[in-house]
Amino acid sequence: MPKIRISLSPIRALFGGALLWFALGAGPALAQNFEYRVEIPGGQPCLAGSWSATAPGTYSMSVPAGCASLHVVLNGAGGGGDLYAQYSVGSPGHQVSFDIPNPGTPLSVSVGAGGADVGQATGDPGNPSSISYAAALQGEAAGGAGGGTSTGLGSDMFPVAATSSADNPTGGGAGGVATNGADGSVFVSW
Repeated sequence: MPKIRISLSPIRALFGGALLWFALGAGPALAQNFEYRVEIPGGQPCLAGSWSATAPGTYSMSVPAGCASLHVVLNGAGGGGDLYAQYSVGSPGHQVSFDIPNPGTPLSVSVGAGGADVGQATGDPGNPSSISYAAALQGEAAGGAGGGTSTGLGSDMFPVAATSSADNPTGGGAGGVATNGADGSVFVSW
């Protein structure tokens, strides 16, 4: 009976080539979003960071990928000072801080301008600072009252779904003393 001889050389070459392919990095590249060959949700973790706006205006802010919560601090603008009637000081803007769980993107951010001192018997009120998603207001910090008046613009508001919140009626932009009030600001961290 004839003997059949099987050479292992081609099998060894194939197996050795696969090991070399894996060792050179092609194998790990295929598994970068897997742990024990199960896909990791989201792929990348949220890296700590922050975003801020300190000049009056409206801005668009994109939420970084993988971030499940944002901490927001809104500062309303200060009211303008009263130039003629007793030189009354404008009131400071309000400060509101809160966390937004599962934020949508992009967010619309509005920074309030300080109330003007235009030589009137009363200063103009400061404007509110706010943050919105898809035209729905997420939070707002009121502007301070103008000198010689009792009310500012806007109201203090934070989302019902906020995981934590704080309201400080004097923490925003400074009120003016016979000058314009200080502008508001917005700070976001993750």
